[in-house]
This record gives sequence, structure tokens and C-alpha cells, in this order.
Amino acid sequence: MREEQRITIENYNKIAASWTSKRNPDYWSKEFSKFQELLPAGSVFELGCGSGIDSRYFSDAGYNYTGIDRSEELLKIAKQNHPKNRFLKMDLCRLGLKSNLFDGFWAAAVFLHIPKEDIKQALLELKRVLKKNAIGFIALKDGHGEELVQGSEKDDRRFFAYYSLSEFGAVLNENKFEILSMSQSASDSCNTSWLIYFVRSA
Repeated sequence: MREEQRITIENYNKIAASWTSKRNPDYWSKEFSKFQELLPAGSVFELGCGSGIDSRYFSDAGYNYTGIDRSEELLKIAKQNHPKNRFLKMDLCRLGLKSNLFDGFWAAAVFLHIPKEDIKQALLELKRVLKKNAIGFIALKDGHGEELVQGSEKDDRRFFAYYSLSEFGAVLNENKFEILSMSQSASDSCNTSWLIYFVRSA
């Protein structure tokens, strides 16, 4: 594990409760509706599930759900708040799962914590556990470069990798993900402009 990732995970563990309390549980509801149109049912894999906030989208809609994260403290909250869902501690670059398991995946604000030199390995591992023609949702922050960012809290220091819409689109194409749609949102209340991709695994 790279040092910047160790710092990020360590700090997510420290701020797990406060970070969870600030999340809007309906933040990605519009994107989930589109995901559901593309994949009405099946097994779904969430990368970077955090405290499990988005997992209720899938459990409420009847999907077979599995979520993974590296933060033990966030996973504790996820298991406590959503006991019917399956959560695992796992590195998305080295998934301890069998191949061809999932019909779809959900990756909201997770690839932005992966150093750019490791993104190919992360996508290769993701593709391995997906079935052919699996549907996916990805959200990243618009920007340039990579950096450790100091947040508003003392222990909120986390690594971010930024992309332009076309830059990550090229990464997806290189790794044989068919882009069904891609768009960029206007800046939200936190001054974040999101890059949104819906994809199909070839």
C-alpha cells in the first residue's frame, strides 16, 4: 500500500462517525434511478462502500448487494446501520473474490482515492469479478493532478486523484469499458464538480 493511501485510510478511520453524519443519503438518488433503468435487478458490487449509505438503494430495490471498503471504522458503522447487507474489508486492487460474480457495480467517489499509476490494476481487478456486459456507475472529481488534501477537521487528510471528463474516459476505453454516457455536473455546495460515467464491461 502506498503511503498516501495508508494516510487516507487511517484518517477515514478517525473521522468515520463525523464523516457519516455529514453525508446526504439521497445525494446519488438521480444516478441510482438511471442505474436501475440500465440494470433492473441482479447482483451489485459497491467499491468504497464507506458507512453503507448507498447500500440501501440496492437492498430496498431487491438487488443482491456486496460492498467493500478498507476502513474498519466505516465498515463497523455500515454493518450496524445496514445489518442485512454484506460488507467486506478488501483492497479493490487485490480483490479476494472469485471471477464473474456481479451483474453491476457502483463506484461513487472511490477511484479518486487511487493513485493514477494504480488505476489500471484497479480496473483490471474490477473487470475480473464482473460478468460480461455488467453495468457500472462511476463518479470522480473534476480537476488536474493528485494531492493530499487537508479537510476542515484535524484528522481529515486524504489523497485525491483528479481527472478531466475526457481523460478518465480514455482510461475507461483503454481498459475495455464501454461508455454508455458521461457528463459533468455543476459545482455543488462543497464546490465539487463531479464527472459521471455509466459504463458496460466488455
